[in-house]
Amino acid sequence: MNITKKNKNDKKRLNGACRKSRNRQTITGKLLNGQANKIPKIKPEKTRKIIRRFHFLINKRRIICTRLQIPNISEDNAENLNKSRIDEFIRTNSNLDVNYTESDKPVIEKKLLKLQTSDTGNNTKKDLLRCLKYLMDEIYVNGGLQNYQRASIMGQDSNRGGDSSKILVKWLIERGMINNKKKLNNALEIGCLQRNNHINKIVDKVERIDLNSNDEKHIKKQDFMKRPIPKDNNRREQFDLISCSLVLNFVPNPIDRGEMIKRFAKFINKQSEYKLLFIVLPLPCIYNSRYITNKDFMQMMSVLNYRLLNQHNSSKLVYYLFQLNDSDISKNDPTVTNSNASDTKHSGKKNNFRIIVKV
Repeated sequence: MNITKKNKNDKKRLNGACRKSRNRQTITGKLLNGQANKIPKIKPEKTRKIIRRFHFLINKRRIICTRLQIPNISEDNAENLNKSRIDEFIRTNSNLDVNYTESDKPVIEKKLLKLQTSDTGNNTKKDLLRCLKYLMDEIYVNGGLQNYQRASIMGQDSNRGGDSSKILVKWLIERGMINNKKKLNNALEIGCLQRNNHINKIVDKVERIDLNSNDEKHIKKQDFMKRPIPKDNNRREQFDLISCSLVLNFVPNPIDRGEMIKRFAKFINKQSEYKLLFIVLPLPCIYNSRYITNKDFMQMMSVLNYRLLNQHNSSKLVYYLFQLNDSDISKNDPTVTNSNASDTKHSGKKNNFRIIVKV
């Protein structure tokens, strides 16, 4: 009896161990059952928290770099180059002892919260460098950049309704531009976070670029503003569709945002029957700004010879689908040069998002 009972217990323990081991590593350290390709899941509320935190870190870093006059810091988010220059600047000032301890962290966080663009308060150079060292550690050593990229990918997960391109697909189907037998020839996706999205369903060839690619095999690491302009209307370097989802709002200043919008037309194939531009922005950028309204944005795009095909407002985002007209850009139109100028248009609790286009 004792032997039989012992055998049954051993069998149960063995079966339990087998079940537990299915998602564990082998003795060589490799994950079983395709676990290596899985991205860890993050809850929606934590995703938003991670993204907001990363934007906070980058914004405060920009303010400190400006105040410290760190040379050659790029505003185009060339992260690798910026990192090397900031690290070098910190090293050259190591005599100021910019290191910090765990007990210093709450003090540094309070300093960061008070640090505004207008002034640095009573912060000395040593204070600013210590804050900068802390920010760089948070971004690179403590996984801030990796967490942000993972959270951004999760935010676009189609299971969460985050893939903005599904709106685009729906519009093109409704307009009869695509069907089971007809697709767009090619598309440029700016700020692509993952290659598996709805755009694949409607385009034969998609070129994906991002400033900080997390999949360089499929997503090219490239700054759109430095992408070579097609020579002599080279159609192979132009596209039926340009997708720019949640990118324009991260461009650091209003003039550069305007330059980015102007640049789109140079990469759209003028001989194409489509000539499409898909833009997605956070809703508050257009509907809660001191400087720009939806009407302003429409006027600006119209002067740049874009015709609005579709617009959709969700609770957090605004989606636009434009088509480029064949005529030349209108010159010296006041709606372009004066729209979104420095004069405040709307008072109250508004954000400072604006776009300045100079033609």
